[in-house]
Amino acid sequence: MSAATQSMITSSKIGNHVRVLRSSQLPKTNEYRPKYGLRYDGLYQVTGYTQEKQSCRFHLERIPGQHPIRFEGVTKRPTRFEEDAYEECKGRDKA
Repeated sequence: MSAATQSMITSSKIGNHVRVLRSSQLPKTNEYRPKYGLRYDGLYQVTGYTQEKQSCRFHLERIPGQHPIRFEGVTKRPTRFEEDAYEECKGRDKA
């Protein structure tokens, strides 16, 4: 079991909140997936977990009172400007 998995189990038991980052490496069907890089999506409570063979699946609930997740609309991250800057850094021309 990795140190990160053990930390999540501990958080579940003692009630610590965890920070959630979402990666552009998530499946493209995931509506919360950022187009590039990583995006901070807030604090969550680990409400439980199930152990399946060699892995654990954690159950998370978003802590109330936070700004909405920025995956759509005018607050979407990365912004159009950030996407263009990323493409420029990578030497790609955005059409």
